[in-house]
Parts: sequence; structure tokens; C-alpha cells
Amino acid sequence: MALRRVSKAATVREEVLARRAERFTPYILEAAFRIARQIGARAVMLYSDVLTDWQQLPQEKDLKVFLITQTATETTSALGHAEHVLQVPDVPMDRLSKIKMAILKALSLGLLKKGDRLVCLSGMAHLSELDTLLVLEVGDEFELFGRGDVSLHLMEGIRPEVFHVVLGIAAELSYEGREGRPVGAFFVIGDHEAVLRRSKPLILNPFKGYSEQQRQILRPELKETVKELASLDGAFVIRGDGVIEAAGLMLLGSSEIQGLTPGLGTRHLAAAAITAATKALAITVSASTGTLTVFKEGQKVLQIERSAPYKA
Repeated sequence: MALRRVSKAATVREEVLARRAERFTPYILEAAFRIARQIGARAVMLYSDVLTDWQQLPQEKDLKVFLITQTATETTSALGHAEHVLQVPDVPMDRLSKIKMAILKALSLGLLKKGDRLVCLSGMAHLSELDTLLVLEVGDEFELFGRGDVSLHLMEGIRPEVFHVVLGIAAELSYEGREGRPVGAFFVIGDHEAVLRRSKPLILNPFKGYSEQQRQILRPELKETVKELASLDGAFVIRGDGVIEAAGLMLLGSSEIQGLTPGLGTRHLAAAAITAATKALAITVSASTGTLTVFKEGQKVLQIERSAPYKA
């Protein structure tokens, strides 16, 4: 009896979701693709978890579709239904943050460039309904890419998958903290020789003596170790190919760099300075707010505010 009630409730819920999806989604999709054609957009970008029926998605050979996913299951489901599937870190983010994170990933993969126009669609997954349409031009909207003269070619000597893994670890630290408390973190990726010349150890290097294979950030079993060590003072320095060179480093010379954004804290100032002086990227997590920030050429490239309270 209880099983039948659950089954009936699930059926009713599916019917309600289907009716809600029919209210707005087809019309927003139609409008989005029409607008994209009219303004010469590079692509239409939308959340995959809002679509209940892939047949709703128009197929146009001259217009790319980017689907944003957060889990491996969503990614598997979305493959084959769009030009590109962009999986962003699986942590709670508001709508705009997910879009910004997906755009950054597309840039790192060379799928977008400065000046590209996008039509972005979002909605609430639990209602299975698209309800928001946003048109933006890469490099001109929000604080997304800092100053207009900052290069949007992100990956000089950095493997995209290395950047994505480090960004995911930083996003998890931003959301989770450690043991229910906020924790700061600082990762510098690429141009490691120049970065190491401008640094000194705060602690004994916990990665010294291990093979390059054991220090490879792409190894899933290394993630928890990195998250644990992130609570130590100092920065991680990671090669563009993913090998961790050191942790617990103090980066030097921030006072020598001119034109840095005023009002930055110590960690963010160091991140701005090292990326101004080298070809590295830096990712920081604020110890006080959990805000995740990406730096390039001394400027903020992306900033994601934490959107949920810490849980002990």
C-alpha cells in the first residue's frame, strides 16, 4: 500500500514537472535561438539539468550549443546532445556563478574568445523549467574578466585538465571549508621556474622526495591530501603539466609590482603580484568569506562568491 502511494506520488510529480516545463521552456528556447541568430552569437549556453526532454533542444548546424553540467551522470546524459558539454565543479553555486565558471572553462579549452557573444539560459532544476535568458559578450560583462586589456588566452603552457582539477579543488574548499570552518587556499599554476625564483619556503616542502607521478595533481587519490595541506600557510606551486613542485611557499616581491588592484588582502595581493610578474595563473580562496578568485596578469579574471553557510 505504501509502495503504491509512493509510486503514485512520483507519477503525479512527473506530470506536474512536465506541465511546468511546457509553460516556458519551449518558448524561451525558441526565443534564445532566434536572438542568437539575429545578433551573431557564437553559441547558446544552458543548464542541462533543466531539460527533461532532449527533443526540446533545437538542432542548428551553424549555431553551437554548450550544455553546463555539474556531475558525471549529467555529463554522460548530455553527451551527444550538444556541440560541447562543460562540467563545472559540483558545489552549490548561484545561476550567474555557474555561467561564469562554464565560460571560464570554455575559454581554457579555446572554445571562446574575447568579443564572442553568447545567449545563456538558466532555470530551476527542481522545476525542470527554463525561466531566464541572458545575452552577454565575453570580456565586457560583470567583473568576469577584469580590465579590458587582460589577455583572455588563459592556458599558456598549462594543460586545461590541470587548471580544471585545481579549480574544482578550490571550489570544494570554498564551499566546504575544513571540518565546518572556512579555510584559505592559494594555488599558482604554470611558469613554475619563474614562480619558484620569487618564493621562499615557510615550512618543509611536504612533496619533496616523491616521484613526479606521485605528485601529479590529476591523480584522484591526491585530492584529499591537497585539500588538507591547503590549510597551511603559503602557496602551492603546480607545474603546467600538473606536477606539484611545492606547498607552503611565501611569494616575494608584491610591493615591487605597480598598478595592482587596491584593497587586496595578503593572499590576494600575492596572487595578483605573482601573476603580474610571471605567466602563471593563480587561484585563491578567501579564509574569511570563502570567495574563489582567479588571477591573471595581476588582475582578477573570475570571482565566485560563496553561496551557502558552512556545516560543522
